[in-house]
Amino acid sequence: MRQQNQKTALQKQLGELKQKVAGLQGGLSQVRKSIQELTTVKPGGGYAVVDRIRCTGCGLCEQLCPVRAIKVTYVANIDAQRCTGCGICVQNCPHGALSLRGR
Repeated sequence: MRQQNQKTALQKQLGELKQKVAGLQGGLSQVRKSIQELTTVKPGGGYAVVDRIRCTGCGLCEQLCPVRAIKVTYVANIDAQRCTGCGICVQNCPHGALSLRGR
């Protein structure tokens, strides 16, 4: 009987912990969403920048850029004056080497 009571108490505690974890995960995803919304430059509101460590010079961004603001030598080089901030390069970079920055 005592073991059954302990087992029931532990199951109750486990259930409560699972609820708390679920609540924390929900809160964490909301925080992540808020951060993303606050730090994302809207298309047309900035320009692309290159993380020269991540960039492999594959040239995909250069091919996709509708205004030809990107030239790749060893790594991508972006003409910030020409870049419209459309985000096509950022969305399609397989290495995550591009991001948008506000003007």
